[in-house]
Amino acid sequence: QKVFLLSSGANRQELRMGKYSAIPLETLLSCPYGAILRREADGGWQRVRHSIEVAEETVEVQENNQHLAQDNSAQSLSPSEVRDLKQKCSGSEVVEALASNSATFASKTKFAQEKYLKKK
Repeated sequence: QKVFLLSSGANRQELRMGKYSAIPLETLLSCPYGAILRREADGGWQRVRHSIEVAEETVEVQENNQHLAQDNSAQSLSPSEVRDLKQKCSGSEVVEALASNSATFASKTKFAQEKYLKKK
């Protein structure tokens, strides 16, 4: 018994894999590597999105940053040091220095860290 069979006829090329129904090559060629296909009730094939991606979108985060002080004491660099950095370094290096010299950056939520980096 052949596991894979590539057949063609009547302007249609199909791929058969074992006991499963034939899949038109047009369907396969339009999907990225690793895509999951499911057979629909009408006989067509539909690409299914990975369930991991859907699960990550629906997860609610219960963390917050309420425990962090809002008194601007977390940054160890003085304004004059920041000005000097801006003159000597690129923008991304300045942002990196600000984040690494912040006492609270590591303890913030991932969302807050991304928001901080975008803002700077």
